[in-house]
Amino acid sequence: SAKGYSIESYTFSLLWDTRDIIFNPTEGDYDALSIERALPIVSGAINFTRYDFDVKKFIKVQDKQVIALRMTVGLVESPDINDQTLFSLS
Repeated sequence: SAKGYSIESYTFSLLWDTRDIIFNPTEGDYDALSIERALPIVSGAINFTRYDFDVKKFIKVQDKQVIALRMTVGLVESPDINDQTLFSLS
């Protein structure tokens, strides 16, 4: 039988939005930084911290043409990352 684990976490996010039109932008930026913190509250819960940074830039080229650029980076840190028993399938 497979061993189960759980994730009990909360997330804090900061957003910066200068897009001209939210659902169909022609120019502006949308940047997001989020930090997710998991705590080993119950037995089998994974302890980790996750950092994500997402940057989007919209550049108007012509009347109906836009260049959209995006970069996403992330990092997960955990003291449980090498725990073979926590992630084993048997």
